[in-house]
Amino acid sequence: MATSTSVNWISNSIVSLTFLSILEYFGTSGGFLFYAGFGIVGFFLILLLLPETKRVSLDQMDKLLEKGWIQICKKNHTQSFVSMGETE
Repeated sequence: MATSTSVNWISNSIVSLTFLSILEYFGTSGGFLFYAGFGIVGFFLILLLLPETKRVSLDQMDKLLEKGWIQICKKNHTQSFVSMGETE
């Protein structure tokens, strides 16, 4: 919880410090498109690099994350645990 709060505050600070400069450089619509672009890129990076943990128990998550947090383009990890004989 503390990490997410810190990241939120840092992100808000970065936007607050750069917002007027970006608007001056790109204009109003360009500035908002600039930040929207970062949001879209961030969404796809998270989607592609972080493993899915929906319906995965804590024990299964430990096994899943032994290889590290970043796991590029893996399919549904729940399927892999079911195929290993473990139940949900």
